[in-house]
Amino acid sequence: AQLFPPPAPHWVWGDDRETDLDRLALYPRRKISLPNDPSIFEELLRCWLAPPLEFHFVYATQEVAFQVEDVKELTPLKEKRHDLFQRLKGWVLCDADGLCLVALRETAAYFYENRLLFSDARDPRIHEEKLERIEELRCGFYRATDQVLADH
Repeated sequence: AQLFPPPAPHWVWGDDRETDLDRLALYPRRKISLPNDPSIFEELLRCWLAPPLEFHFVYATQEVAFQVEDVKELTPLKEKRHDLFQRLKGWVLCDADGLCLVALRETAAYFYENRLLFSDARDPRIHEEKLERIEELRCGFYRATDQVLADH
């Protein structure tokens, strides 16, 4: 057995600062490039929130630059203090069971399959049901998204 997993290949990481950890649980992400039309965001969100997908917002804030406060340590290890900003522009949605996530960014939409939920599935039937549900969500997501993109 291998003690330490190999480093993630360079193509797993993008320059979009999407995550600071390996994406294996949400691997692979699928990218859909969006046209340069601001009105498309509202249409996509309405489409994804409505039946049959009925996605939910994962996180939302009214603050434009949500800042994570640095925790003061008893013995400071470094003298410089760096501001941490961990909010990207856009929205993140997921289905009710958390089987998939959708990140809507300024130039693209990303579809993720959440593989963490398979760790609970000890029964092959449950595992297969989750795979079928992900397939339904993915097909529904692409159908709905393609319909909105066709209008632009």
